[in-house]
Amino acid sequence: MAFQRLSSAPSRKSTSRGAAGVACAAMLAGGWLAGCAGLLGIEEASCDPEFDARCAATSVGMLTPGGTGGAAPPGNAAGAGGGAEAAGSGGSAGGAFAGAGGAFAGAGGASPTGETVEPSLCERYCDTIMSACTGDYEQYASPMACLAVCNLLEPGTPGGFGANTVECRLARADLARATGEPASYCHTAGPGGGGVCGTDCEGFCTIMADMCTLMGTYDDCTPLCEEVPNLGEGAPNDVVNYSTAVQGGDSVQCRLYHVTAATLDSRTHCVHAAGLALCVPSTVF
Repeated sequence: MAFQRLSSAPSRKSTSRGAAGVACAAMLAGGWLAGCAGLLGIEEASCDPEFDARCAATSVGMLTPGGTGGAAPPGNAAGAGGGAEAAGSGGSAGGAFAGAGGAFAGAGGASPTGETVEPSLCERYCDTIMSACTGDYEQYASPMACLAVCNLLEPGTPGGFGANTVECRLARADLARATGEPASYCHTAGPGGGGVCGTDCEGFCTIMADMCTLMGTYDDCTPLCEEVPNLGEGAPNDVVNYSTAVQGGDSVQCRLYHVTAATLDSRTHCVHAAGLALCVPSTVF
């Protein structure tokens, strides 16, 4: 059964494809990374226009030191991490990246007029989940990956549960941090939603339909995804919830990892997310 995708807000969707580039540029400007291409073990991250035409202007390789690019797409100059909402009216975006913690430092930034700019929804979400869900419960390999995924999701209603939205995921990440029980909350705060913030297939297909072409539209993708084994279902002792540790094998969890990575490098990871390589029965990490 196909799930109905929530309607997208035009202003948010218009900035989603530049999210990874904007976040990377901000990291480099702040000295947080030596090179964005090193994220997720990618030696040379790139987008291949022949593979997916929408990547033509968003090569991650352009943002590495010594590259030929590095500027954010027009209208997306949101500074450290996020879509259009991350910037004020001409102001700089909230927060700087912390050096060792992998999260965002501070509560906001300042505009040229000296006014405080509050962090965006995606900055707050990624700050929370990157600090609360670590180690065995890590949901994103980097803040850049988190921000890129966040900008593909519907914002949602603050405090709302049960929907495939950023606000639902933020509420679950807040619980993971407040309770100190990441095992109970992190997989539902991550890219898939874990059956609380939408199903894993809803989360997967929201990202897949935007970043890759191999599984068609969102409505094409969801029934295909539902045929893939989900390690988060079954007997309690056999459940393996999503984390970045699941990078191989025939499962929705493996595909979630690689579709998240595809927001940074679609040329490498779209085929994995589609189950054509790595996320197949004979491959286990």
